[in-house]
Amino acid sequence: MKLPGPIKLAKETIQIFSEKFFPLLTLSIGLIISSTLVREIFFGNNSVMLIGSVLLMLVIHVVTIGATFYVIAREERSTSPLVALSYAWNKKGDLFWLLILNLLLGGAYAFFIIPGIVFQIWFSLGFIILVVEAKDGSRALLASREYVRGHEWEVFLHIGFLALITMLFSYLLDSLPIPSGIARVISTIIQVFAGPFIAIYLYLIYNHLKKMSHDIDKKITSQSMTKYLSIGALGCVLIVVFGPILLYSDLFLGDTLPAFEKLKELKGENLPPEAVKALEQLAVPASVYELAPTGDL
Repeated sequence: MKLPGPIKLAKETIQIFSEKFFPLLTLSIGLIISSTLVREIFFGNNSVMLIGSVLLMLVIHVVTIGATFYVIAREERSTSPLVALSYAWNKKGDLFWLLILNLLLGGAYAFFIIPGIVFQIWFSLGFIILVVEAKDGSRALLASREYVRGHEWEVFLHIGFLALITMLFSYLLDSLPIPSGIARVISTIIQVFAGPFIAIYLYLIYNHLKKMSHDIDKKITSQSMTKYLSIGALGCVLIVVFGPILLYSDLFLGDTLPAFEKLKELKGENLPPEAVKALEQLAVPASVYELAPTGDL
Protein backbone atom coordinates (compact mmCIF):
# COMPACT_ATOMS: atom_id res chain seq x y z
CA MET A 1 0.00 0.00 0.00
CA LYS A 2 1.10 3.54 -0.72
CA LEU A 3 0.35 6.97 0.65
CA PRO A 4 -2.15 9.12 -1.27
CA GLY A 5 -0.59 11.65 -3.65
CA PRO A 6 0.23 15.21 -2.55
CA ILE A 7 -2.81 16.74 -4.28
CA LYS A 8 -5.25 14.30 -2.68
CA LEU A 9 -3.64 14.80 0.73
CA ALA A 10 -3.80 18.58 0.26
CA LYS A 11 -7.54 18.32 -0.46
CA GLU A 12 -8.04 16.25 2.71
CA THR A 13 -6.01 18.85 4.60
CA ILE A 14 -8.21 21.71 3.37
CA GLN A 15 -11.35 19.78 4.35
CA ILE A 16 -10.14 19.19 7.92
CA PHE A 17 -8.92 22.79 8.16
CA SER A 18 -12.37 24.06 7.17
CA GLU A 19 -14.03 21.81 9.77
CA LYS A 20 -11.73 22.95 12.60
CA PHE A 21 -11.07 26.44 11.33
CA PHE A 22 -11.75 28.45 14.50
CA PRO A 23 -9.63 26.55 17.07
CA LEU A 24 -6.73 26.04 14.66
CA LEU A 25 -6.71 29.66 13.54
CA THR A 26 -6.97 30.85 17.14
CA LEU A 27 -3.94 28.79 18.17
CA SER A 28 -1.96 29.97 15.14
CA ILE A 29 -2.73 33.65 15.74
CA GLY A 30 -1.99 33.23 19.45
CA LEU A 31 1.42 31.74 18.66
CA ILE A 32 2.38 34.63 16.38
CA ILE A 33 1.16 37.31 18.81
CA SER A 34 2.80 35.75 21.88
CA SER A 35 6.09 35.16 20.04
CA THR A 36 6.10 38.78 18.83
CA LEU A 37 5.39 40.11 22.32
CA VAL A 38 8.16 38.02 23.88
CA ARG A 39 10.59 39.15 21.19
CA GLU A 40 9.70 42.83 21.53
CA ILE A 41 9.55 42.94 25.34
CA PHE A 42 12.35 40.64 26.47
CA PHE A 43 14.92 40.61 23.65
CA GLY A 44 17.78 42.96 24.47
CA ASN A 45 21.41 43.30 25.40
CA ASN A 46 20.99 41.49 28.70
CA SER A 47 22.21 37.95 28.06
CA VAL A 48 20.16 36.48 30.91
CA MET A 49 16.95 37.99 29.53
CA LEU A 50 17.91 36.90 26.03
CA ILE A 51 18.37 33.26 27.08
CA GLY A 52 15.20 33.39 29.16
CA SER A 53 13.17 34.81 26.29
CA VAL A 54 14.47 32.16 23.89
CA LEU A 55 13.48 29.40 26.33
CA LEU A 56 10.08 31.02 26.84
CA MET A 57 9.51 31.17 23.07
CA LEU A 58 10.48 27.50 22.74
CA VAL A 59 7.98 26.55 25.46
CA ILE A 60 5.27 28.61 23.74
CA HIS A 61 6.03 26.90 20.44
CA VAL A 62 6.02 23.32 21.74
CA VAL A 63 2.85 23.88 23.79
CA THR A 64 1.12 25.35 20.73
CA ILE A 65 2.32 22.43 18.60
CA GLY A 66 0.90 19.99 21.14
CA ALA A 67 -2.40 21.87 21.32
CA THR A 68 -2.65 22.03 17.52
CA PHE A 69 -2.19 18.28 17.09
CA TYR A 70 -4.66 17.71 19.94
CA VAL A 71 -7.31 19.70 18.05
CA ILE A 72 -6.56 17.94 14.77
CA ALA A 73 -6.69 14.45 16.28
CA ARG A 74 -9.98 14.97 18.14
CA GLU A 75 -13.11 13.83 16.37
CA GLU A 76 -15.09 16.85 17.63
CA ARG A 77 -15.13 19.78 15.25
CA SER A 78 -15.39 22.43 17.96
CA THR A 79 -12.60 21.56 20.38
CA SER A 80 -11.89 24.56 22.58
CA PRO A 81 -8.43 26.10 22.11
CA LEU A 82 -8.24 26.54 25.89
CA VAL A 83 -8.88 22.83 26.44
CA ALA A 84 -6.22 21.99 23.87
CA LEU A 85 -3.72 24.38 25.49
CA SER A 86 -4.50 22.94 28.92
CA TYR A 87 -3.79 19.43 27.62
CA ALA A 88 -0.54 20.55 25.98
CA TRP A 89 0.54 22.50 29.08
CA ASN A 90 0.19 19.32 31.17
CA LYS A 91 2.43 17.64 28.58
CA LYS A 92 4.94 20.51 28.38
CA GLY A 93 7.74 18.46 29.94
CA ASP A 94 7.37 15.63 27.42
CA LEU A 95 6.96 18.07 24.53
CA PHE A 96 10.04 20.08 25.51
CA TRP A 97 12.11 16.92 25.98
CA LEU A 98 11.07 15.73 22.52
CA LEU A 99 12.11 19.11 21.13
CA ILE A 100 15.56 18.70 22.70
CA LEU A 101 15.88 15.21 21.22
CA ASN A 102 14.94 16.56 17.79
CA LEU A 103 17.50 19.35 18.08
CA LEU A 104 20.11 16.76 19.02
CA LEU A 105 19.17 14.59 16.04
CA GLY A 106 19.56 17.68 13.87
CA GLY A 107 23.31 17.37 14.41
CA ALA A 108 23.24 14.69 11.71
CA TYR A 109 23.18 17.54 9.18
CA ALA A 110 26.88 18.02 9.96
CA PHE A 111 27.62 14.82 8.03
CA PHE A 112 27.17 16.29 4.55
CA ILE A 113 23.43 17.09 4.85
CA ILE A 114 22.00 13.73 3.68
CA PRO A 115 21.99 11.98 7.11
CA GLY A 116 20.16 14.99 8.51
CA ILE A 117 17.50 14.74 5.83
CA VAL A 118 17.12 11.00 6.47
CA PHE A 119 16.72 11.60 10.21
CA GLN A 120 14.18 14.34 9.57
CA ILE A 121 12.10 11.96 7.46
CA TRP A 122 12.35 9.08 9.94
CA PHE A 123 11.46 11.10 13.02
CA SER A 124 9.08 13.66 11.49
CA LEU A 125 6.01 12.20 13.22
CA GLY A 126 7.35 12.31 16.79
CA PHE A 127 5.20 15.16 18.11
CA ILE A 128 2.05 13.72 16.57
CA ILE A 129 2.68 10.31 18.14
CA LEU A 130 3.41 11.87 21.54
CA VAL A 131 0.04 13.64 21.49
CA VAL A 132 -2.11 10.98 19.83
CA GLU A 133 -0.59 7.81 21.32
CA ALA A 134 0.77 9.28 24.58
CA LYS A 135 4.24 7.85 23.99
CA ASP A 136 7.21 9.59 25.61
CA GLY A 137 10.06 11.20 23.65
CA SER A 138 12.23 8.22 22.70
CA ARG A 139 9.32 5.84 22.14
CA ALA A 140 7.53 8.44 20.01
CA LEU A 141 10.61 8.83 17.81
CA LEU A 142 11.08 5.06 17.51
CA ALA A 143 7.42 4.66 16.58
CA SER A 144 7.84 7.38 13.94
CA ARG A 145 10.81 5.44 12.53
CA GLU A 146 8.70 2.29 12.29
CA TYR A 147 5.72 4.02 10.68
CA VAL A 148 7.97 5.59 8.03
CA ARG A 149 9.95 2.38 7.40
CA GLY A 150 9.46 1.29 3.80
CA HIS A 151 7.80 4.60 2.90
CA GLU A 152 10.83 6.89 3.11
CA TRP A 153 10.64 8.13 -0.47
CA GLU A 154 6.92 8.81 -0.23
CA VAL A 155 7.32 10.81 2.99
CA PHE A 156 10.29 12.64 1.47
CA LEU A 157 8.20 13.64 -1.56
CA HIS A 158 5.36 14.83 0.65
CA ILE A 159 7.69 16.93 2.82
CA GLY A 160 9.31 18.21 -0.37
CA PHE A 161 5.84 19.17 -1.62
CA LEU A 162 5.28 21.25 1.52
CA ALA A 163 8.71 22.85 1.16
CA LEU A 164 8.02 23.64 -2.50
CA ILE A 165 4.74 25.39 -1.67
CA THR A 166 6.49 27.40 1.06
CA MET A 167 9.29 28.48 -1.27
CA LEU A 168 6.79 29.34 -4.00
CA PHE A 169 4.83 31.67 -1.71
CA SER A 170 8.07 33.22 -0.46
CA TYR A 171 9.31 33.78 -4.01
CA LEU A 172 6.05 35.33 -5.14
CA LEU A 173 5.97 37.62 -2.12
CA ASP A 174 9.53 38.79 -2.75
CA SER A 175 8.87 39.30 -6.45
CA LEU A 176 5.73 41.40 -6.15
CA PRO A 177 6.31 45.17 -6.37
CA ILE A 178 4.50 46.02 -3.13
CA PRO A 179 5.52 48.20 -0.15
CA SER A 180 7.41 46.43 2.63
CA GLY A 181 4.67 47.11 5.19
CA ILE A 182 2.02 45.41 3.05
CA ALA A 183 4.44 42.56 2.33
CA ARG A 184 4.89 41.98 6.07
CA VAL A 185 1.13 41.88 6.58
CA ILE A 186 0.70 39.37 3.74
CA SER A 187 3.60 37.30 5.13
CA THR A 188 1.95 37.21 8.57
CA ILE A 189 -1.38 36.12 7.09
CA ILE A 190 0.37 33.33 5.19
CA GLN A 191 2.08 32.20 8.41
CA VAL A 192 -1.27 32.11 10.23
CA PHE A 193 -2.69 29.69 7.67
CA ALA A 194 0.51 27.78 6.84
CA GLY A 195 1.08 26.47 10.38
CA PRO A 196 -2.24 24.58 10.70
CA PHE A 197 -2.08 23.45 7.07
CA ILE A 198 1.34 21.84 7.55
CA ALA A 199 0.28 20.29 10.86
CA ILE A 200 -2.85 18.72 9.34
CA TYR A 201 -0.89 17.49 6.32
CA LEU A 202 1.68 15.76 8.56
CA TYR A 203 -1.09 14.30 10.70
CA LEU A 204 -2.70 12.79 7.61
CA ILE A 205 0.63 11.24 6.62
CA TYR A 206 0.81 9.72 10.11
CA ASN A 207 -2.79 8.52 9.98
CA HIS A 208 -2.37 6.78 6.62
CA LEU A 209 0.93 5.19 7.67
CA LYS A 210 -0.61 3.97 10.92
CA LYS A 211 -3.35 2.17 9.01
CA MET A 212 -0.66 0.35 7.01
CA SER A 213 1.42 -0.64 10.06
CA HIS A 214 1.00 -3.42 12.58
CA ASP A 215 2.45 -4.31 16.00
CA ILE A 216 4.39 -1.05 16.33
CA ASP A 217 4.52 -1.29 20.13
CA LYS A 218 5.98 -4.78 19.90
CA LYS A 219 8.56 -3.71 17.33
CA ILE A 220 9.89 -0.75 19.31
CA THR A 221 10.12 -2.63 22.61
CA SER A 222 13.56 -4.02 21.84
CA GLN A 223 14.83 -0.91 20.05
CA SER A 224 16.80 2.06 21.33
CA MET A 225 17.40 5.65 20.20
CA THR A 226 21.00 5.51 21.46
CA LYS A 227 22.67 5.02 18.07
CA TYR A 228 20.64 7.76 16.39
CA LEU A 229 21.16 10.22 19.25
CA SER A 230 24.88 9.39 19.33
CA ILE A 231 25.22 10.30 15.65
CA GLY A 232 23.30 13.53 16.22
CA ALA A 233 25.35 14.40 19.31
CA LEU A 234 28.60 13.82 17.43
CA GLY A 235 27.36 16.10 14.66
CA CYS A 236 26.51 18.79 17.22
CA VAL A 237 30.02 18.54 18.66
CA LEU A 238 31.53 18.89 15.19
CA ILE A 239 29.39 21.96 14.54
CA VAL A 240 30.37 23.57 17.84
CA VAL A 241 34.09 22.80 17.41
CA PHE A 242 34.62 23.36 13.70
CA GLY A 243 31.81 25.80 12.91
CA PRO A 244 33.63 28.92 14.19
CA ILE A 245 36.87 27.75 12.60
CA LEU A 246 35.27 27.36 9.18
CA LEU A 247 33.39 30.61 9.57
CA TYR A 248 36.59 32.60 9.94
CA SER A 249 38.81 30.54 7.69
CA ASP A 250 39.97 31.42 4.19
CA LEU A 251 37.30 29.06 2.89
CA PHE A 252 34.67 31.72 3.70
CA LEU A 253 36.67 34.92 4.00
CA GLY A 254 39.08 34.66 1.10
CA ASP A 255 42.62 36.01 0.87
CA THR A 256 43.46 39.49 2.10
CA LEU A 257 45.83 40.58 -0.67
CA PRO A 258 43.63 39.75 -3.70
CA ALA A 259 40.67 41.40 -1.96
CA PHE A 260 42.77 44.47 -1.18
CA GLU A 261 44.04 44.71 -4.75
CA LYS A 262 40.51 44.37 -6.09
CA LEU A 263 39.40 47.18 -3.79
CA LYS A 264 42.15 49.44 -5.07
CA GLU A 265 41.03 48.75 -8.63
CA LEU A 266 37.45 49.67 -7.74
CA LYS A 267 38.18 52.72 -5.60
CA GLY A 268 41.50 53.99 -6.90
CA GLU A 269 44.79 54.53 -5.06
CA ASN A 270 43.64 57.46 -2.90
CA LEU A 271 42.54 55.48 0.15
CA PRO A 272 42.89 57.02 3.64
CA PRO A 273 45.81 55.53 5.64
CA GLU A 274 43.39 54.29 8.29
CA ALA A 275 41.41 52.37 5.66
CA VAL A 276 44.58 50.85 4.21
CA LYS A 277 45.72 49.67 7.64
CA ALA A 278 42.33 48.24 8.54
CA LEU A 279 41.91 46.43 5.24
CA GLU A 280 45.36 44.88 5.42
CA GLN A 281 44.40 43.32 8.77
CA LEU A 282 41.09 41.91 7.60
CA ALA A 283 40.46 39.03 5.22
CA VAL A 284 37.30 40.16 3.48
CA PRO A 285 36.28 38.92 0.03
CA ALA A 286 36.42 41.39 -2.82
CA SER A 287 32.76 40.75 -3.61
CA VAL A 288 31.88 42.60 -0.39
CA TYR A 289 33.45 45.78 -1.70
CA GLU A 290 31.72 45.46 -5.03
CA LEU A 291 28.44 46.04 -3.21
CA ALA A 292 29.52 49.45 -1.92
CA PRO A 293 28.78 52.47 -4.17
CA THR A 294 31.93 53.99 -5.72
CA GLY A 295 33.05 57.07 -3.82
CA ASP A 296 31.94 55.90 -0.36
CA LEU A 297 35.54 55.26 0.66
